[in-house]
Amino acid sequence: MMMLHSVLSLLLRATRRSACVTGRILTLWACWIGLSLPAFADCVNGARDPTEQEKQTAVRVLTALREAFPVPPGWKVTNDTKIEAPRFFCKGDEVLRLWFQRTFTREQGMKERTAEYNRRLADAKRLTPEEQGQLTDIDKEIGNLARQMSVPRSGLKQRDLDKDKRAQLESELKQLNDSMMSLRQRRQALATPWLADGSRKKQYEESIAEATREFRKDTEIVVKVAINGSFEPVKDGERFEVPSVPIAYRSAPRQEMPGTFTEGMTTLFFGQSRARPVGNPGSLEPLLDPNDPTKPRTFTVSIQADQDRAMQVIQGMNIESLNALTQ
Repeated sequence: MMMLHSVLSLLLRATRRSACVTGRILTLWACWIGLSLPAFADCVNGARDPTEQEKQTAVRVLTALREAFPVPPGWKVTNDTKIEAPRFFCKGDEVLRLWFQRTFTREQGMKERTAEYNRRLADAKRLTPEEQGQLTDIDKEIGNLARQMSVPRSGLKQRDLDKDKRAQLESELKQLNDSMMSLRQRRQALATPWLADGSRKKQYEESIAEATREFRKDTEIVVKVAINGSFEPVKDGERFEVPSVPIAYRSAPRQEMPGTFTEGMTTLFFGQSRARPVGNPGSLEPLLDPNDPTKPRTFTVSIQADQDRAMQVIQGMNIESLNALTQ
């Protein structure tokens, strides 16, 4: 896996943006999956310590969530939410709101994928016969010029050169050196045509982008779950059916930055809910139990993964155990 992380690190280094500040992370995620979630800065009346019941419920629910998403064969868990109660809640908010994340990274077949990726990188840089011919011609010019340079260079090694002869040889050598520098610059350009602007550069960048997509495709699964959060229909999402889940959407991948790669998003919403009085049509909110506001009532699951892989996660997901928590 060290090989995978090293290659991915190189791929992402050129396009990685600065990380968002910690206080915005939950808010950004909320916008991503259509929820409205409080962050510490949103606590108008300040924060409070969790009650003992909230602590026990949080540990129980997070444990159930971890068990509800088993590791697919050939994958491993590379990030997991700790099974512990939140450190604070907002004063005046008695509803238990939790967030869970689990990340799986592919292990099976990555050695072969890496080898294929490296092969495609080499192919993208391989010179065409015409380019190779140009490189051969300039190598001949460089060889001929090197032989010419040996004449004044040898002459300058002679003893008892008069002043005028030395000046003449030094001038010739300088002119030949300047010509050699120019030839070597031309050679560098001919040897790396994909760096120059034009069709060759565009072809190279498209080849690398395609190789990168193929390498990274279906190599990571990110599962995020929000408990007792509100829900809005997924924009540009396609509805589909999942047993025991009343609402399920699939969104296509979005490449919001040039050179980046993301999988599509699959979103599920289930539990005890009702129509939300505000928000877009179809918006829902948890139907809270007034006698037990710490009880989980709804789960919103977002799975960023290849569509077939997301369905594999859903098929292996223990939806019944999570539904049982909301009863």
